[in-house]
Amino acid sequence: MIAIVIQYYKYTFFEETLQSFEHQKDKRFNAYLADVQSLKKSIAIIGKYI
Repeated sequence: MIAIVIQYYKYTFFEETLQSFEHQKDKRFNAYLADVQSLKKSIAIIGKYI
């Protein structure tokens, strides 16, 4: 199992990153978010992929 830590600071790149995770064939990883901007904005984006 791999742990991936993502630092959220640019909306465009963050959404692209989550889309990339969604399309991975090997799902043996956990992604963790370090939010340094707006928590409300990141929760709205994450909600699309949960």
